[in-house]
Amino acid sequence: MSAVDRNKQRADAYRKTQSSQPTRRDAEQQARVVSGLVKVGSDGTPSEKGVGKVARFLMAVGKQEAAAILRHLSEPEIEAVLREITAISHLGREEAGEILSEFGHVARQRKLEPQGGAAVARRMLEQAFGVDVAEKIFSRVVPQPKGRAFEFLEDLEPQQLMVIAREESPAAIALILAHLTPASASAVISRLPEDVRREVLLRIARMERVDNEVLSKVEESLREKIRTHGRVVTESVDGRATLARILRTMGPTEGSAVLSSLREAEPEIYSDIQDRLFTIETLLLIEDTDLQRVLREFSDHDIAVILKGKSEDIRAKVLRNVSERRRTIIAEEYAHLGPLPRRDVDRAAGEFINYLKRLEQSGDLLVRHEDEEYV
Repeated sequence: MSAVDRNKQRADAYRKTQSSQPTRRDAEQQARVVSGLVKVGSDGTPSEKGVGKVARFLMAVGKQEAAAILRHLSEPEIEAVLREITAISHLGREEAGEILSEFGHVARQRKLEPQGGAAVARRMLEQAFGVDVAEKIFSRVVPQPKGRAFEFLEDLEPQQLMVIAREESPAAIALILAHLTPASASAVISRLPEDVRREVLLRIARMERVDNEVLSKVEESLREKIRTHGRVVTESVDGRATLARILRTMGPTEGSAVLSSLREAEPEIYSDIQDRLFTIETLLLIEDTDLQRVLREFSDHDIAVILKGKSEDIRAKVLRNVSERRRTIIAEEYAHLGPLPRRDVDRAAGEFINYLKRLEQSGDLLVRHEDEEYV
């Protein structure tokens, strides 16, 4: 018997179940017929034609009856049929009528065009099994691309983030903020109570590795809050670098308050954060007039050494802020230096950075903060 004949035979069997129980359908018996249509191959693998026919039938009968049938299918059968539904945008009225007639149904609503797609497939699953089980099955039917953790929170306003965050523990808040963009994280941090903010910042600074399962659970908890109001895999998190990026987006007053708290609680972390806040790239955040004043304190030779191995942006910024005569001398020094030991270059750059740090701490130098507007 050919696959087409077997399909017809099973469809005929399904029609009999409709005629014998016209007012109350036996979902289990329907499911057996549908399952047979899906598994038409001798090896039991789903038939593309059979799966397509069943998918269109479930779309045509509607969510409730489709859900009743799905409850009696195996997971591989469910996944095969729903995967097909997600690929069908809709059925035309004539096609819907034909598929219903083939299965012994009377097309009572011929004016409707049954819809398909991922949303319809998800609603069928939720009707059949509830939200939690449906989500697990649906994730296999339509795998979601893995993005950055908590990326969905970036669409919320800072006030909305605070409504969610204030119900979480400091540990959870630190986990969330460490995965947001620095601008979003700093907006939340500035709104936290002082005692909570201090603990959250310390937890971010101490963060190293996070269990992906923990991330998933916290993410799901937050998604649920937004809706209503194994192998251990880890992800590396450089907490101190993250905190430094957050601090760069905060205003000078707020950033100083945070650093003061950190200096009292964790001097070693404070020192490391300070080093991360001030790097050679910091000079890109300094106004030209201020940089010109700073460069006057360093010799042409020192500046040439500092520029060794630096990016084109750094070199251009420095040379743009010295006189044409100094620029020529520094270029000659740079050319005559030749290769230098890394430690000598790092030492010269370190002295320059420390000088910038002292000026900024004393209020004699303004280092612009990222995303901060200046007038």
